Amino acid sequence: MELDKKTTRNIIKIAITVVIVAFLLNHAVGFLAVFKKILGLLSPFFIGGAMAFIINVPMQAYEKRCFGRIKKKSLRRGIALVCAYLSILFVLLLVMGLVVPEIANTVRSLILELPARMKMVEDWLDELLKNSTELDDYFSNVLNNIEVYMMDFIKGWDVKKSGNILLTMTGAISGTVSIVVNFFMGLIFSIYLLSQKEKLAKQFGRLMAVVFKEPLCSRINHVLALGSDTFRRFITGQCLEAVIFGGIIFLSMTIFKMPYALTISVLIMLMSLIPIFGAFIGCISGAFLILFVSPLQAALFVVMFLVIQQLEGNLIYPHVVGNSVGLPSIWVFSAVILGGNLFGIIGMLVFIPITSVVYALLREWVIKKEKSSNGRTEC
Repeated sequence: MELDKKTTRNIIKIAITVVIVAFLLNHAVGFLAVFKKILGLLSPFFIGGAMAFIINVPMQAYEKRCFGRIKKKSLRRGIALVCAYLSILFVLLLVMGLVVPEIANTVRSLILELPARMKMVEDWLDELLKNSTELDDYFSNVLNNIEVYMMDFIKGWDVKKSGNILLTMTGAISGTVSIVVNFFMGLIFSIYLLSQKEKLAKQFGRLMAVVFKEPLCSRINHVLALGSDTFRRFITGQCLEAVIFGGIIFLSMTIFKMPYALTISVLIMLMSLIPIFGAFIGCISGAFLILFVSPLQAALFVVMFLVIQQLEGNLIYPHVVGNSVGLPSIWVFSAVILGGNLFGIIGMLVFIPITSVVYALLREWVIKKEKSSNGRTEC
């Protein structure tokens, strides 16, 4: 039986796809290494793009509401851009000014009180060991084993291990310098993006019009516009949720007369920008600060935080952030879990708006199919 041209083309396409997939799987390690290298080279552009997305939100607010009367567009844009960067810098400096000194004072107090605390622990152990011969023998064996391990470690120390540590330290310093350089390059790139965003959008639109046909070009523009609007609303909603949560923590700590109320509230507000799980980092830090003032109040703070977090996580967060990106609560939670498992903190921040875009596109596709089949249009 002879095959028609359409069937032959499909078979050829399938065969080529199978060969390409097999080749990629066979050389997966090499391709991953090349892919990581390319990502490393492009990291300043990714950082700059992410910064531009975030800075664009306050910049638009300044440009429309504060400096809208300035007729010259370039001047209005420049002033709004500077104010947006200064606003974020001011918030960061305010947080550091409130949090860092308190942490430093706590650590300083801990160092000063450490000898007295160690003496208390030593007296308690002496009293405990006097009444228990088995515990005395056990701790003696532990101390002897530690001494043996330390002696073996010192004897096994050689120049080669020193060189390895030196190489590790050099690599760490080099990595830190690379991060700083990439950050400042990304900062410069973000400034260029924001100052020339209309011009760049027009150039990109012309390029797409030449490369793609009109239906596909319109679809790409629709997806990009939907993604941009979703990211903007997500950033706004996330910041609003963080302010609400930090305010509730501050009010509760003030009512219960807990120490470091303002500092801990600001710290939790900042960490709450990380979806769902970030507030727990702030809770641990806050409990650490209170612990050296009063262990009882530290325990009370943890209990209070868990109660507030449950109310906020189930009532406020899904509605504030979920509604801001047009995403149901279960999708918000799923996006955070999936993004965190795949890419850590960055994945948590990025996957919610990405999932919202996918959800919106899927919803549009379902409605379109239902209309074409004269079905229900509700989704």
